[in-house]
Amino acid sequence: MNKENDMDIHILSDLHLTKPLVVSDLKSDLCILAGDISETPLNAMLYGRRSVPNASFITQISGNHDCIGYSLEEGISIIEKNQTDTHVFLEDRIWYHPLKPLRVIGATLWTDLEACGNSELFLEKYYDAIHDFKRIKN
Repeated sequence: MNKENDMDIHILSDLHLTKPLVVSDLKSDLCILAGDISETPLNAMLYGRRSVPNASFITQISGNHDCIGYSLEEGISIIEKNQTDTHVFLEDRIWYHPLKPLRVIGATLWTDLEACGNSELFLEKYYDAIHDFKRIKN
């Protein structure tokens, strides 16, 4: 193995941060934040960045909790506007590490209510049982 291409990669998810908090102060070449970092799109990015201060690069994928109070489209738009060169949001995108031979493919697997053939019937049956449907705008 080529030592110059070795990397320290951290993967964190489901942090559900309600305030800025350092979750890992370990030095890493890349931290992958894999969804549900906070409860608003803006805080997902800001708190995500602050949670791993010693990561050289951060890639972030949204989770359903990151868009609470917003439509999916609104949430993603807010998150995308708060990217930086070293903290990138991946929604159906590929990111190439600028210094190492690595690519990260990012996608969130959102619930497809049409997959069962009748979204109204699905919502009628499960809306009260699945709390997250009430917290994210349709």
